[in-house]
Amino acid sequence: MSLPISERDFADYLTLTVETVSCAVSQLHSDGVLELQRQYSTRVMVLGRQRLARSGLQS
Repeated sequence: MSLPISERDFADYLTLTVETVSCAVSQLHSDGVLELQRQYSTRVMVLGRQRLARSGLQS
């Protein structure tokens, strides 16, 4: 699954700060749940829905 959305837009959508989203995304990346591609904008690839659900960060 690919989510072409900026961290700022994602934070705005969730009514969170960019710092909160950035911290959560970095943790998920460190845990191997997400792959980040940063070229012109950040693209987030969810590597596994089950691992995302186990992370406790999915709503």
